[in-house]
Amino acid sequence: MNNKRSLFPLILGTTLLFGLASCDNDGSGNTIGKTDEAKAYVAEKYVNFTEGEPATLIGCADGYSNNGSFGTTWSKDNIQYDADYGMRLLLEVTDDESRIKADSGDPYIGAEMRSTLDYQYGFFGTEMKPSNVKGTASTFFLYCDNPHDEIDIEFLGQDTTKVQFNYFVNGVGHHEYMYDLGFDASEEYHHYGFYWGEKELTWYVDHQPVYRVEGDNLPKAKSKLLANHWAGATTDKNIVAWMGKVDEAECPSFCYYKSIDIADKDGKALATKPRLNEYDICPKADSLSHKDIKFRNVTAYTVSDKSATDSVEVSYKKEDITSNYRCVQLDVEGIGEMRYVQYKIKNLHDADYPALCRLTADHRGESDSTQVPFKGIWKNGEVSSSAYLKNKSLEATYVLQPGEEAIMTFRYYGADVNGLTFMFDDFGDCPVVDGKGQRDGHLIITDFKFGGVQDYVPEDTSGTVEEIYSLDGIADPETDLAPIPEGYTKLSPKFSSNSVYTVTNTEEGVEIDYDCPASNYEQVGWYGGSDTLKGARELIVTMKNCNRKEEHYQFKIKDADGGLAETCELISAPSTGRFDRFSSGSPNIPYVYVSGGRTAQFKMTLKGNAKSFSIVAAVGGVATKGKFVIKGIYGKAA
Repeated sequence: MNNKRSLFPLILGTTLLFGLASCDNDGSGNTIGKTDEAKAYVAEKYVNFTEGEPATLIGCADGYSNNGSFGTTWSKDNIQYDADYGMRLLLEVTDDESRIKADSGDPYIGAEMRSTLDYQYGFFGTEMKPSNVKGTASTFFLYCDNPHDEIDIEFLGQDTTKVQFNYFVNGVGHHEYMYDLGFDASEEYHHYGFYWGEKELTWYVDHQPVYRVEGDNLPKAKSKLLANHWAGATTDKNIVAWMGKVDEAECPSFCYYKSIDIADKDGKALATKPRLNEYDICPKADSLSHKDIKFRNVTAYTVSDKSATDSVEVSYKKEDITSNYRCVQLDVEGIGEMRYVQYKIKNLHDADYPALCRLTADHRGESDSTQVPFKGIWKNGEVSSSAYLKNKSLEATYVLQPGEEAIMTFRYYGADVNGLTFMFDDFGDCPVVDGKGQRDGHLIITDFKFGGVQDYVPEDTSGTVEEIYSLDGIADPETDLAPIPEGYTKLSPKFSSNSVYTVTNTEEGVEIDYDCPASNYEQVGWYGGSDTLKGARELIVTMKNCNRKEEHYQFKIKDADGGLAETCELISAPSTGRFDRFSSGSPNIPYVYVSGGRTAQFKMTLKGNAKSFSIVAAVGGVATKGKFVIKGIYGKAA
């Protein structure tokens, strides 16, 4: 998403209907917007940033520039979260030592948050505190790239006693309105929002309507919700005249957001109460507290002291483990009300192979026992390629090298959790030793801690919430796709499964599930020799990202000497994805993004016959899992 916006100092014209000074009518008795309902709309938070980073609901821009009037390159590192201030967006002067050096020539590095879902009509609000650094902008807005529709709330750091409202329709702006707040917005949090209807736009400050526009020529396109902190290009005289010149002595600059609220056009909490808030920040140890454990059942393993309440020392011999899923089961009172478990574990076994460990969180009823899913796993406080979730996130798996000690932290999700089950080196994917899947081991587990408030919400089957948060509910219109030009032939890709990728041929296309690609760029490939792509010199790849959030992919189209792609461009709607760059380490290898739940098309030109075509998912390598579908690969000969 490029959100290249025409932001220039323009004088308010007479085409705007009316502005209001903290009142709910225009002087003629007409009600402005939905005054009485505004607070009810936002009674529940869509995202509360003080609780942590909402991994599946919010994405971020990283490593590229909007160019034009923007003098800012985006960095994911400049989005920060804290229990006190919520989400903080950082703007800083370009530093040669930064992870992102603005190769575009931009003098500043900023931050941009964006929703993973698209919206059309409704109420959108935020609790925010903008920056008062001159030359900066702190924003909250809806944006669609094609057509360019947009609805803005913008603060200029040079005068935060005012806020600017604006909108674009099919690329046409000139609708700026500057509203005098009567207070300095940078000093404390206030609530700002807008109601977007088919023939109405109403902006609110602290839930009171202050400005309204109505008519037929208003934004209509489905849009993403964004917030960003940026500064204009120093070479653009118009942008400097509007925003002022950045006071670099006051940088770094910060703006803050505590929450976001969203409701549909009828005021329903369409997206204000997701079934699950998912965060990917490991809790601090001092936020958790010790709880006693109680042994429930031990199968095949030897436990040193079953009366212990704070430790488990377990040893085992491969000849004692005669089948998979032998276990040590523990009961812990009251953990259903919490959402985190943490413990210290050390591999004491003197061997030349690691221990493969597994944990499940269980609900044990009178007549049955079920597992509940995990939503996070951390090793020594960090995401690690040697710690991952499997089996629909019901099993947390991690590896301990000989002599290694680690603090393991897990987030589980289920109000009825009352026990934990440990397994070691006893399941089917355990590396084989002496021809068997089981092997010897010795470990000790201590310092059990629990904490956090369980946010389990029983599944809502009424349709509204489930529809929004299911993968099938994310809009993926075929109208966003470009027609395949004449002269292109649909190819028959033959991708093969491996230890990371599972390939299934379906009616929709080649479905590829992946489980925890790590930082070494595991790939799924189609290896057909010199005629892999049948001599094509132009290629169109149509692929769907089945994950909720935007995903990063790498296309490796290669011959014996390396990459073959000379050009790469997105030909479907801009909202579906984007071409990122060519790899600097492996020239002619394109990197692309596909939006969450969307189908994108990429057209490439090739400089030779391809002997292989492979795809890397989750590029850059935080361990993850997901799915994509290759709907079609089309080739055109030279």
